[in-house]
Amino acid sequence: MSIPTIATILSRAAERRADGRTYTGRLVIVDSVHHEVHEGNHYFINNSTANASATEILGTLITTPATKRVHMVSEFGGSAATVFTLIKGPTVANTSKSALVEFNNDQESTKTAAVVAVDISDTDISVGTTMLKTVLGGGLQGRTGGNLAGRSELLLAQGEDYYFQINSDGANNNVAITVSWYEISS
Repeated sequence: MSIPTIATILSRAAERRADGRTYTGRLVIVDSVHHEVHEGNHYFINNSTANASATEILGTLITTPATKRVHMVSEFGGSAATVFTLIKGPTVANTSKSALVEFNNDQESTKTAAVVAVDISDTDISVGTTMLKTVLGGGLQGRTGGNLAGRSELLLAQGEDYYFQINSDGANNNVAITVSWYEISS
């Protein structure tokens, strides 16, 4: 078996686009994460609260499936100082949970996420392993920072709970988290 040359590969490359046009002689390279979007395996959730008090906590719990690997990126922030904490394997009470919608990045895909996400009160979470703690913004003579954001990327364990906690450290703080991920069979 001979290995084809780049010229041979390009001459055979043809892609039928959604608009009906055919492109030939092009080698199209798509990164693996973007490929997962096109396969319908890429999802996201968003959780936020407006005008949080200086002590309010926004809590998001995700549970990974036992049958799939989850490559996750979280982006979080606030309009004033915030403290972000990521906890693996917390003990979870079953009292004040509200389901969050897991959206598929491919809006025409019928696939649904295996990850389950909920908004949850911090009083329903205890112990666990603190994996990450990030302070965004700060104060100087009574002022706090604004438009602050952070980012975290992990390959999560299967069949595990992860708690994302954002503590508001400033009054009238708009805090939010977006968690995006793709799922691959293990």
